[in-house]
Amino acid sequence: MRFCIKTLIIILFWLRPAPAQVVKEFNCDSGSELKVTGGKLTCVKRLTVSQAADKLEELADTFIPKTRILIQRYKDAQAWAEINPDHADALRLKEEIARREPEEKTLIDQLASLVREILPIMSDKKLSPTDSKAANRVLATIHEMLPIQEECLREARRYHALD
Repeated sequence: MRFCIKTLIIILFWLRPAPAQVVKEFNCDSGSELKVTGGKLTCVKRLTVSQAADKLEELADTFIPKTRILIQRYKDAQAWAEINPDHADALRLKEEIARREPEEKTLIDQLASLVREILPIMSDKKLSPTDSKAANRVLATIHEMLPIQEECLREARRYHALD
């Protein structure tokens, strides 16, 4: 009997929730949501549709020109690969592409993160007329960015296939 009680106490001790997991009550504002960051619970303010549209347009202002430049560099490098891959300009383009690709990846990661943040907001079926206009801005911006990104991926595949 003593063995069973000790075993039960040990099992209950190991099964109890860790102090960081115990939350008695945690209330957020109506415009916030609860997030776990680094093992801590915090209230994070949700974006409005208008704020999301502004952030996405701001990202697009950086994303589109940089992606177009990278696309052109890919095309130029492909042309040099056919002419003379060891030419100084061809080598310079390779270096520039190697420098620009991580920037592009960072921009794509920012875009993906922002879209993940926007999707729950956009899925609300009760959008006000102002929010509907902002939602249209979001869709138009994404519609503008996606073909450019697809072209960049296509040219990147062609460029890296040359190696």
